[in-house]
Amino acid sequence: MLTELHTAFSRDDPRKRVYVQDLLRENAAAVWSTLDERGGVIFVCGGTQMGHAIHDTLVAIARDEGGLTDADATQYVATLIESKRYYSELWS
Repeated sequence: MLTELHTAFSRDDPRKRVYVQDLLRENAAAVWSTLDERGGVIFVCGGTQMGHAIHDTLVAIARDEGGLTDADATQYVATLIESKRYYSELWS
């Protein structure tokens, strides 16, 4: 069930660009809770640069919010991918 929606528009207003990874960082505690405690799933579709930035942000959230080491946070995100809880479709 969708309970919240945050939108990011990086092209609508060049003076105030909002990126997906920025919103993830702003909501890091909720993102961590959703992924780790409630078994949430994340879907990412878009450009490869954005996709890589989101991946790096998720690793940082696992490290900072989950108290994991860099290596464990990277493995946590890899496990999300392997368990099909983190999908990404990226293009250039």
